[in-house]
Amino acid sequence: MASPLSIILARGYFPKELPPPFNTKSFGAFAETAPADFHLATTKKGLKNNLTTRPAIHNLARTGTLRRKLTIPNPVNQYQIARAVAEGWGELKSVCVKSTISLTTPRYQKLGARAISAKNPFDAIPVARARSRTASRYLLATDLSQFYPSIYTHSIPWALHTKSVAKASPNDYSLLGNVLDLAMRNGQDKQTIGIPIGPDTSLVIAEAILSSVDVQLTGAITKRGFRYIDDIACGFRTIAEAEATLGELQRLIGNLQLQLNPKKTRITDLPSELEASWVPHLRLFAFRSSSPGTQQTDLLSYFGRAFELAAGQREEGRPQI
Repeated sequence: MASPLSIILARGYFPKELPPPFNTKSFGAFAETAPADFHLATTKKGLKNNLTTRPAIHNLARTGTLRRKLTIPNPVNQYQIARAVAEGWGELKSVCVKSTISLTTPRYQKLGARAISAKNPFDAIPVARARSRTASRYLLATDLSQFYPSIYTHSIPWALHTKSVAKASPNDYSLLGNVLDLAMRNGQDKQTIGIPIGPDTSLVIAEAILSSVDVQLTGAITKRGFRYIDDIACGFRTIAEAEATLGELQRLIGNLQLQLNPKKTRITDLPSELEASWVPHLRLFAFRSSSPGTQQTDLLSYFGRAFELAAGQREEGRPQI
């Protein structure tokens, strides 16, 4: 049976956006018997011999907006990151599951398209929004500016072991956070800012960091709030409650050298829409199965309507479908 390390490298290395012919199944199999020089050295003498590389960058085209930068670390460095995650899975999971508001707590899967995935799919958001807004008059919504690219790698041990412990023991590699910090930096030319967008290991690290923030939050957000990766929302009975929570959130995020996105941060009156207005038009479209001819007609109608709605979104300055 394949080990967790093998599975993480076979099904969680390349970004999910790459087409199926690009895969790392053979690398996952290789990981079972990888030579010792693939391992991360953490002794004082061995540190200088660790491989330091620059990751490969793949710019993913997105219609009408900026390209999304996906990152593919060097195989040796990704092996070291994945090994640390696999061996420290219990500790990482224990940090992540403490969050009561995260919808994206990572889960390891022996079978499936990805080795590690979020607990809930993206379409869980409208239901979470509805629950969050029950008996509320105001909505706080925010996200983080350039989340993955702005993560400070030293904040990984801060999240796992507390800032005071990590700062007192920066070279103690019995601490999982320090191992992950080192492995991450080695895979990006020793840069301390940013983690790769694409590998499943980054989801685990990002969730551990934000879960350490979630557990420090107080008040209504712990009961009616939710977080999906770095998108955060909560309903409040008073605007004073919402403003106090925003200040608390900004302070806690700032302690990790992260920032809220001013363009996406707002407090608005309720009620408001639970999902974009175009979603029901496409979700409820009925496809007939009576004949190939009617299916073709329905498909043409469906995509015609989708393109029409997309044009409307552009005119309103909203994100495209």
